[in-house]
Amino acid sequence: MSTPKRRRDEDVSDAPLTLREAETSLRGAAALREALAQHSYAVVALDAADALAVRHCAEAGLTYFTSTPDATKRTHRHVFSDAGGAGLCGWNKPHAAKEVLRLRRGGPPPPVDAAAAFGVVERCACAAWCAVASLVPEGIDLQAMGCRVGSGSEGAVSSSPFDLMFYPNDAAAARVPNSTPHVDSPGLVTVIPVAATPGLRVRDRSGRWRDVEATGRPGEVIILVDAALQALSKGALEACTHEVAKAGEPRLSLVYELRPAMDVGRAILEGDWPPDEEDCPLFMTRPPTGGVSENAALAGLAALVDEDDDPPAKRRRTSVGEAQVGLALL
Repeated sequence: MSTPKRRRDEDVSDAPLTLREAETSLRGAAALREALAQHSYAVVALDAADALAVRHCAEAGLTYFTSTPDATKRTHRHVFSDAGGAGLCGWNKPHAAKEVLRLRRGGPPPPVDAAAAFGVVERCACAAWCAVASLVPEGIDLQAMGCRVGSGSEGAVSSSPFDLMFYPNDAAAARVPNSTPHVDSPGLVTVIPVAATPGLRVRDRSGRWRDVEATGRPGEVIILVDAALQALSKGALEACTHEVAKAGEPRLSLVYELRPAMDVGRAILEGDWPPDEEDCPLFMTRPPTGGVSENAALAGLAALVDEDDDPPAKRRRTSVGEAQVGLALL
């Protein structure tokens, strides 16, 4: 199946929610939560600087896949120990229709400059998590699930992958689907910036397939609900079935999946998580004394957002990061 040319239609707002609104305002967070609950996906617009970072990363990724010899790409493949299993970093070719360069916090230095874009997609994922936190059992936080976000996070390699996916859409892969309909598992949310070559299709909760990239604009991102978040919300949120259709030219897509540690993700899907509160001191049943800055997990999320905030603004008010994370405690 080929995707139609990019267009706007009645299903897509001409003024979508912005990432900054989702991060800093109650109204923005509520709009993001409503979209994810009603449709299983949401469209969020980036500001100019964030959109530029994403575009530069996509351009660097396309150059990597089309110009790097396969023998060199194979040297970029790394396997690491994840909680409860093994994880993959670097280059991989799952099938003839797709190549992947997988980046992780704490992993080997990547062969492309993706740092700025990595921060942008992580911020989108954290904004989505904070927006829907009221729909999951009280007190669950990202640190308790083993999620590691932010360039300053330390410790083991993160379970959350940032993938640069290349679909050649050529004759050699003509008989191989780019992907089949699926949900991302065991993730919480997946963030996919609108690609220059449309291909992403999603199925909303009504069962209707939507060509979200054909109707999207550069500088917008698609946020999908994943399997672990459906399980934690007891079905209030439904994992978004999606696929990547064939196109008439190569496609480079950036995909970030916010994942729990492997063992926690497996337990969530099996219904064995969260544990009892007395067994998990990281759970919060009320806002931390002293505010967001006094809780290590919440302060880490706030610092991730503040990496891109204006320093003078930090001195004048509560930081953007603290405002975003504080929404989840209301």
